[in-house]
Amino acid sequence: MSAALPGCWPNPLLVEPLLPVRAQSWGWSIGYVLLFVLVIGCGWLLPHRREQAVPLDKGEAPGTRRVLHWIVLALVPSGLMLATSTFLTTDIVAVPLLWVLPLGLYLLSFTVAFAARRGLADAIARYAPITILVFGGMMIGGHHDFPLLSALAALMLLFAVSVTLHAHMYALRPAPGRLTGFYLAMSVGGALGGVFAGLIAPVLFDWTYEYPLLILAAGMLAPLPFLLPATQRLWETGGVKLRVAVILIIGVLVAMGMTNPGGMLGAKPDAVAFFGIVAVGLFAIGARAPFVFALAAALFLFGGYRAIALSLEPGARTRSYFGVYTIMRGQGVNELQHGTTLHGIQLTGSPERERTPTTYYVRGSGVGEALRAAPSLYGPAARIGIVGLGTGTLACYAQPGQHWRFYEIDPVVVRIARDSGAFTFLRRCAPSAQIVVGDARLSLSQEPAGNLDLLALDAFSSDAVPMHLMTREAFETYGRVLGRRGLLLVHVSNRYLDLGPVVARTAGGWMAAQLPYQPKSSDPAETGSLWIALTRDPEVLGTLLTSGGDWEPLPVTDTAPWTDDYASILPVLRALQ
Repeated sequence: MSAALPGCWPNPLLVEPLLPVRAQSWGWSIGYVLLFVLVIGCGWLLPHRREQAVPLDKGEAPGTRRVLHWIVLALVPSGLMLATSTFLTTDIVAVPLLWVLPLGLYLLSFTVAFAARRGLADAIARYAPITILVFGGMMIGGHHDFPLLSALAALMLLFAVSVTLHAHMYALRPAPGRLTGFYLAMSVGGALGGVFAGLIAPVLFDWTYEYPLLILAAGMLAPLPFLLPATQRLWETGGVKLRVAVILIIGVLVAMGMTNPGGMLGAKPDAVAFFGIVAVGLFAIGARAPFVFALAAALFLFGGYRAIALSLEPGARTRSYFGVYTIMRGQGVNELQHGTTLHGIQLTGSPERERTPTTYYVRGSGVGEALRAAPSLYGPAARIGIVGLGTGTLACYAQPGQHWRFYEIDPVVVRIARDSGAFTFLRRCAPSAQIVVGDARLSLSQEPAGNLDLLALDAFSSDAVPMHLMTREAFETYGRVLGRRGLLLVHVSNRYLDLGPVVARTAGGWMAAQLPYQPKSSDPAETGSLWIALTRDPEVLGTLLTSGGDWEPLPVTDTAPWTDDYASILPVLRALQ
């Protein structure tokens, strides 16, 4: 796995904006052929006679324990790189292309850790325990007040851990004649880290527990030099009694934070306890057991126990390969969160409240106006398709006689919307609606021509933009399924991407209008949204524009249209806030 990583990180930043997919494919093919030729050439230039070969010192063969140590030292940074990407994009800030930064820092750590000049690597490794203790606890807290600062802390933590463990592995390298086995063990460890964080963890855990576990593992594996000679003397003279006393103090601080007895100096008790644990942990650097206990306590107190409590609540959280879904039940309202992205809100307390469309789908939104106009556009038996189920909110626009079909790629979302009991939009408003599980574009490509009257695309939020649903070829599929009088609605609300120009340029031959909606009250159940309506029939567009809502023309820009062969989000990336 790690052998395939170096060529990946420049692709979205340098290659994708400049080259279409076909050119990239040819470039990679030529590169691999060139690599093969160079490898053959290197083999040809090697000495052909045994007496010409320079003998290498093999030294003592490493034992099984040393090989396993190499593997674990490579496993933790590799797994932490993937876990950092997942944790950031689900719990901190859903910024597009953010995964490039953890990958780049992980690869850069090899350069620093294996360099002949040891100054930088030694400096980072010396202070890495402080970074692991402080930043590890901060990240698990999951506070979103300053998301970009949290992201920066997570990246610094990843880089410090990667340099420290790779440098430790470098210090434990064998004699030159045994380096082949050393690099093989390093590759095995990197692959296992990726398998754990990318394949096993989403099945094993309902939250990103792999992140704090790997931070804890880093604290257990990192070298722990004493920060000051004075603390070293204290730990050497204190012996077991000092270690037990420090562990008991940490336990008391954890209990104080858990019981929440009241404010202290105007601060929250768990925050006071956390900083107390950090202070004790800094004093414990150099003493392995107390330091690891302090790190575990910080991870547990500053977010771990809240995550565990939510996991123990039946049906509150579910995880799939598409992310972590959390159901929050409150007074008169249920919410579905996908990491940091709000997937839906349902009001509770009465049948009328439960049938009320909320968030991006309120009656004044673009999709609300269009679905209410569907009977006048297509008659009482209108055929409605929705890409993206969420909590099923849009089902409450269904009218008797209409035929509704939802397209959803994640079976977990289907179970939440239909079977969890937290959301009743489908059951109350459209119990006979069909749900097609799978990739929407593939499913629609198998539909007969003219099979739908109205199609709403609601799959463009958070950091994951399914580009294949917004290419010119995809719009051709929508046009075939909708027919000439069909109406296509595209939800492009996004904090970090301005997708409107992409839709305007990609949907060539369609007439378009947009409806930017801002709620007129502070009701959290209403959310601002931007919907784009497209059709190839001027009569349909005219009827929609006069049916209600502040529709306005969709501006056309010089943004390059997206195709299956070329798509890049860099030109539409907004400045991060």
